[in-house]
Amino acid sequence: MRIKRKTAACIIIGNEILSGKVHDSNSHYLAQLLFNRGIQLQRVEVIPDVEGTIIESVSSASRLHDFVFTSGGIGCTHDDITYDSIAKAFGLTVKEHAETIAKMKEIQPLLDIDGARRRMALLPHPCRALWTPELWVPLAVVNGNVFILPGVPKLFRMMLEANLDAFDAGEGVSQTTRRFVWTKQGEGDYADALRSVAEREVEEIEIGSYPKWMAETQERWCQITVEGDDEEKVKLVTEEVVGLVSGKIGDENGP
Repeated sequence: MRIKRKTAACIIIGNEILSGKVHDSNSHYLAQLLFNRGIQLQRVEVIPDVEGTIIESVSSASRLHDFVFTSGGIGCTHDDITYDSIAKAFGLTVKEHAETIAKMKEIQPLLDIDGARRRMALLPHPCRALWTPELWVPLAVVNGNVFILPGVPKLFRMMLEANLDAFDAGEGVSQTTRRFVWTKQGEGDYADALRSVAEREVEEIEIGSYPKWMAETQERWCQITVEGDDEEKVKLVTEEVVGLVSGKIGDENGP
C-alpha cells in the first residue's frame, strides 16, 4: 500500500499569467520541491487578481489540503490585493506589521518608506511571519497552513528554501521513489501492455507515459515513469516495463 502523504495546493495569482504576459515557473519549482520532500502536490490553480476568486480558491484549498502556497499579488500597486483578499477569506483584517517595517529600515536603510512601500507591510492579522536572510519581505502564514509568497521567481524560491522546516512531510516519511524508462517505440505500440501492468499494480505503483522531442539529437523518444513508496517494488516493475517496451533505464533528462 502507498504511504498516506500530506497534500498541498498551489495558487498562482495574477492577470499577467492568464494573459500570457508573464510565464509562470513557480508552480513547476514548487512541484519539484514538494515531491523531493515527500509531500503530494494535488492542485495547481491560476486565478486573476479578483477578490472574490482569491477568497473562494484559498479558503477551499485551505480546507482540503495540509499546505497551501500562493504566488503573486503582494506588491505595492493597485492590482496587488492578495493580502487583503486572503485576510477576508478567514475573517481577518490587515494591519501594519511592525517587524516588517523594522526589517525594511535595517536591510535597506536608505529606502524611502513612503505610503506605497508601507502598504507592503499591511499583512493579514494575525499571521505568522517567517523570515529569509537579506530580505525584509516576510513569508506570511495565515490560518496555520496558507503560505503567502511573492510572484518574483527568485524571491519565491529563496523564501521557500529558507523556511523548509515550516512544511515537512512528517516523521519518517520519505520521498516517493521514481524511475525513468526511455523507449523509441511509440505510445501506440505499448499502450495496451503498459495498461495491464498499471492496472495490476494500481495499489502500489503509478505509471505515466510522455512523448518527448530531444532537441539536441533531433530524436523522438517516449519517457515512462514508475513511481511508488516501496523502492524494491519500483525496481521490479521498472525492469518489467523495460522489457515490455524494449527500453533503457535513464534519468529525467534522457536514456
